[in-house]
Amino acid sequence: MSTPLLELRNVTIFRGTRPGLENVSLSIALGEHVAILGPNGSGKSTFIQAVTRELYPRYPPPACEVRILGRDTWNVFDLRPLLGIVTNDLATQCTQPYSVRETVLSGFFSSIGIWPNHHVTPEMHARADELMDLLE
Repeated sequence: MSTPLLELRNVTIFRGTRPGLENVSLSIALGEHVAILGPNGSGKSTFIQAVTRELYPRYPPPACEVRILGRDTWNVFDLRPLLGIVTNDLATQCTQPYSVRETVLSGFFSSIGIWPNHHVTPEMHARADELMDLLE
């Protein structure tokens, strides 16, 4: 059995005095497609924030665990090339009118927009073209 992309075990997270997630266990395999659906207040954002470590479970390991590719801790710069999470929070952080091309190219740098310290190679431009062609 291969290491799951994402694994949660017995995760409980409180938002104030109420549980946003309660005893959630889930395993997502590499290559598996998953949608997180539910009404407002059902814990979708809390789930994502548990994965991104914006919120932490009430109980420490081993009582509960959140693992990405088998690990419970990562250097974010090592993880970024392996996993991307897109939420509507991104819209509030994006204050400039970037073109579609700039937006796609910024994915190579895990940034919002292309900055002066970024070196965009011809190979990156070619890959961006391939990806944009898939979306037409």
